[in-house]
Amino acid sequence: MVNGEAFDQGRTLTLPRITPLEGAEQPRKIPVPIFLKDPVSGEQVPTTDAGSLPAGTLVLRTSDVSMRWSRKGRHNIIYRGRSGYIGFTPITDLDIQSPYRDRIYGECDLDALEPFKQNERGPLANTPLTRAVKQFLSEQIQRYAKEFEARDRRRYDQEEKNAIAKMNDALDRWKNKFLGELMQGLWGTGDGGETHAAQPPLPTGTPTKLELALTHQKAGVGVAFRPSLKFFDNTGRRIRPRPFRWVSEDTNVAMVDEDLMIIHTFAYGQTLICAETIDGRLRSNKVPLEVVRIHEIKISPAELEIGVGSRDKLEGHCRLASGEVTNNLYLIWTESNSNVAKVSSSGLIFGFAPGQTEVVAGDDKCMAKEPAIVKVVPAQGKVAGDQRGRGYPRVLISEIQPDPETLETVNFSREDPPVWQRPQDVDRNIWWINSAAPFARMYLDASRGYGHQTREWRMYHLERYIDIMIQIALTHGPTERESLSVGDWILKWGEQAAEIQATAASALSNFIETGDLPEA
Repeated sequence: MVNGEAFDQGRTLTLPRITPLEGAEQPRKIPVPIFLKDPVSGEQVPTTDAGSLPAGTLVLRTSDVSMRWSRKGRHNIIYRGRSGYIGFTPITDLDIQSPYRDRIYGECDLDALEPFKQNERGPLANTPLTRAVKQFLSEQIQRYAKEFEARDRRRYDQEEKNAIAKMNDALDRWKNKFLGELMQGLWGTGDGGETHAAQPPLPTGTPTKLELALTHQKAGVGVAFRPSLKFFDNTGRRIRPRPFRWVSEDTNVAMVDEDLMIIHTFAYGQTLICAETIDGRLRSNKVPLEVVRIHEIKISPAELEIGVGSRDKLEGHCRLASGEVTNNLYLIWTESNSNVAKVSSSGLIFGFAPGQTEVVAGDDKCMAKEPAIVKVVPAQGKVAGDQRGRGYPRVLISEIQPDPETLETVNFSREDPPVWQRPQDVDRNIWWINSAAPFARMYLDASRGYGHQTREWRMYHLERYIDIMIQIALTHGPTERESLSVGDWILKWGEQAAEIQATAASALSNFIETGDLPEA
């Protein structure tokens, strides 16, 4: 009652109705078997207490949109027993491998579950019956989801599949050549110096905060490295730097070259480094830096094989005068042949061309006695599960090209990203172009005036490659460990996109206009 009147005219309180998927307006009712298998013990567990309780029912319902976000609170299987509501299991906690998982929810009425409710009316107690029920739910929802996958799956004839796969393979080869040139530019060339593309200018403003960061807080003697200093205004927005100076509390240990913006270490000891504006009104956080005495350096792995266009990590394990062994030091890294591979200041090695090079690390007082031998090999075929980060990424199209290991067809939904890596694809260095994405589906549909032979599909196909290459360039370059704000990341993304698009538009103009496949 509200102010003496029945609220909402006395209607029963209900949750808003969820619009179901087209073609699945009616709930799917599934009887719960009188015995279920406990996935832990393998034993058969009764669900009716030897017939003294009624058999249960699973009711599955659908949503016209993903429940992952706005409907997350209702994306569950609700349990009901003799007393009514007794608990729930989030759908995301069940073992279901289907994009339609996010559109299914429901209820499970089973009186045998009543003893296992808990005070918070959330997850049920962990027992053989509750485990068996969750396994049953997973299987039934997986089966129901597969029905929607089959309904949505577009049927491509073999000739069409072959033509699209051939086009994709040609773009994949072109992508490898371009990535090699792009990554070499990002990592720099010549005498070990690194070059970085100029970023769009930051906005001007009045700084209220300076933020100083070092990726390591220990270094060898005679080492040079670049600190990271950012200026922010009172809204937290990163702005253009103002004139400032560096401060080292012990310049005998280390100091910053004001012209080159590089920290140089001179002697063993500790110091604190910060930056302050010229007027002295604003000072950054103080970052401790310790210059340590190194007795021995061993590089691991001692031998490394990487594919052209791939990168891997070398570690310099240092035994210090204190007896401590650490690999978290700034060292001087050099390679004997930068045309074959180049090493960054943090030990990241990137392969440019087939061949062999030696990599050493150290400081002015101690160098590794044994160099690491890095062999760079052609990238073809480096997509197996044990080849993490090796070779150029392979780009495939869902529903057109099979999974290279299982040879099974890979299907995504229209709500999955246009380009995607599943968890199992990351280690295998595989990217997928989602042919079920709305624009992909439209541009491959000949009945709508498009098809795989049209300019529209070729443009869409190429744009997805550009998306993938941008992500690779931003996450595999020498600044991959840098912590970026959202604004900085967007600036880097836009800059990289402009560079790759300009190159692709020039190199692939014939492919875009006429469909002539590019040469690798």
